[in-house]
Amino acid sequence: MNVYNLGDVKIYRITESENSDIKPTFFFPGTTREMWEREASWMKPQAMDKDSGDLIFPIQCHFIDTGSKKILLDSCVGDDKERATRSHWHLKHDGILLNELASIGISPDMIDYVVSTHLHADHVGWFTEKKGDDWVPTFPNAEYVIQETEYNFWVDKHQTEPLDHLEDSVLPVFDAGLIRLVSRDYVLEDILSFIQTPGHTPNHCSIKIESEGETGIFTGDLIHSPVQCKNPDWYVRPDYDHELAIKTRKDFFKEYADSGVVIFPTHICSPSIGRIVKDGAVYKYEFV
Repeated sequence: MNVYNLGDVKIYRITESENSDIKPTFFFPGTTREMWEREASWMKPQAMDKDSGDLIFPIQCHFIDTGSKKILLDSCVGDDKERATRSHWHLKHDGILLNELASIGISPDMIDYVVSTHLHADHVGWFTEKKGDDWVPTFPNAEYVIQETEYNFWVDKHQTEPLDHLEDSVLPVFDAGLIRLVSRDYVLEDILSFIQTPGHTPNHCSIKIESEGETGIFTGDLIHSPVQCKNPDWYVRPDYDHELAIKTRKDFFKEYADSGVVIFPTHICSPSIGRIVKDGAVYKYEFV
């Protein structure tokens, strides 16, 4: 875990896992082996395994301490969840997120808000934990802040295509009365603003944070790899609407490149935190 000071706010990056076994052409289905070979010289060894060429891919979230409020931004895969199609996730039990919070003196009951960029399984896992036979909210004193359109999309989908992560991670929090459904332009505590970055999910959002004249953006799954800064047309397999995701990414780069805005991504390899900068006719990701 590392910490970044943005104005008066402390932002902790919590990495639940960082694996290097994702085949690039599988995860980026519009690409070929030859396309990746052209990028390997600058991608290895930080973003691609130097031997296998597989992608180095973390699962992470962020803890924000404003001084007066304690906020968790997304919540990784979680423990004890049945995810049979994902061997690294299935029934894992390591407590990493809670242990990392404990290492800086934060217990689950101290969290004021859990804020969601979108409701994929690797972002909502620690919404709940297993107590006996029941799934209960991990952060009992928190409000779970979710964009209403994103929540409604997944709940509607769950009616016809049952989703394990809705059943064990999202709906128990709703049943406990802890979810706050918010508008697309919601502002939380005068410091976090929801901005629309659709495509990965229909109502995917990113979260802008501002403090003492400095700005950061938690991009969720808008960007999965630094290679997408150079190649924004490269979409990922989980994208709901890859054409929309591409457009959103290009618009985002155009707006924020060379702006000084700090990017806090979910899946970009360590050290992860960085900025988007112009690099001739394209863009690149610079770690900070």
